[in-house]
Amino acid sequence: MEFLSIFNSIGTPALILLVLVILFMKIKEIGKDHTQQVERLEEIKRSIAKRLDGFQEEMRADLLEQQQRQDKRDAKQDEVIEQLAHRLMAVERDYAKKIDIQEAVGGWRTEISKLADRIDLYFIGGKNGRS
Repeated sequence: MEFLSIFNSIGTPALILLVLVILFMKIKEIGKDHTQQVERLEEIKRSIAKRLDGFQEEMRADLLEQQQRQDKRDAKQDEVIEQLAHRLMAVERDYAKKIDIQEAVGGWRTEISKLADRIDLYFIGGKNGRS
């Protein structure tokens, strides 16, 4: 109740003036805090932008380096593919086909097989003939 008696003793106009002064001071303090917050936010934005630029530059450099390495690998693979293509063409050009070789050598195989059978029979027959 003492609080209300203080209000009655000061008077309504003085009380309104006091409230307005307190309100003005709080609004001024809020304005300062707002300005500080805006400055901090701008500083953070600049810091993030700076870091992001650095990160982007780093990524560009890494990507360029990887692209160069990949280009070197691709060039080596192309060279190897070219060499293998030349070797394959040489094999196709210089060597006979398997079917041709089998036809040419197939008769010899049969003759060699028959000769081996005769040799086996000679040695087997010779052992039986001596005993």
